[in-house]
Amino acid sequence: MAGLKARYRPLVCPLTQVLAEIPLGATLYDIGCGAGVPMHLALRFRQARMVRGSDISSNAIAAATSFARHGERFQAMCLPAEEQPALSGFDVVVLIDVLHHVPPAVQQDFLRSIVRRMDRGARLVLLDIDRDAFARRCCNQHHDLLLSREWVHPMRADDVRVILDHAGLQSEEPQRFKTLWYGHYLIAGTRL
Repeated sequence: MAGLKARYRPLVCPLTQVLAEIPLGATLYDIGCGAGVPMHLALRFRQARMVRGSDISSNAIAAATSFARHGERFQAMCLPAEEQPALSGFDVVVLIDVLHHVPPAVQQDFLRSIVRRMDRGARLVLLDIDRDAFARRCCNQHHDLLLSREWVHPMRADDVRVILDHAGLQSEEPQRFKTLWYGHYLIAGTRL
């Protein structure tokens, strides 16, 4: 299943816009990397010097490492949800379609913790379900219910931005995207 998700993910997720936020030659950490599609794309199209990622799914990590052909420049590891990866030393941290899987009671702390662990000057690129686009949110909800067997909890882009800014990120205005029948927002910013 992880391989199938990896193959079709670019059709339902605006990864091109995420890649546009990654400077050429950057080092990248992908929180909730799944099968590693954004990591592979960053290596190929943004000439990333190094990519690292973690996910709670051992099946997804197995898929990510099965088509890794980048040697030491690529590493994906399985981490339990309660274990927080070290983010120091990375130019860019990406969080793609992860936040809505985090339980609502800990979403704010989850975001604050990410910003706190980033180096000053590092860039955060967050892409998640657009809660404000009702019909598209319903499509996203059913997609996750079918593929992840999980009822997800998207946050409003403006609320996410406030949390990130209070945590020490200088964020940019959220961008909104439509892919097929799915809606996403992207928030990028720099750690102060």
